[in-house]
Amino acid sequence: MSENFFGTNHVTVEASAITTGQLAVGTAPASLTSETGPLTHGVYLAPHDGADYFANTFDGLPEVATTNGMLFSSARPLFIPILDPSVIRIVCDTNSKTLSYIMY
Repeated sequence: MSENFFGTNHVTVEASAITTGQLAVGTAPASLTSETGPLTHGVYLAPHDGADYFANTFDGLPEVATTNGMLFSSARPLFIPILDPSVIRIVCDTNSKTLSYIMY
């Protein structure tokens, strides 16, 4: 019996539905992507270095900050189960850092 559980890893994803990329991140908030989806699972965020990163999904209202975002780092990557990745905002506690992502 095959079940389709929306938002879980129980559904196979076609390679054409997977998008990967990298984003230069600093102390100024930035959008992860302008891609609106819809995604079937979400976005996996993996920093390249030991800096602290913060994310929110409020599309800038309020803007992401180190005081209101979800903390993640290279030791603690973050998965966000979301349909529209364009609302994800990222900020870092240091300038000139790189964040890799995979969304599907």
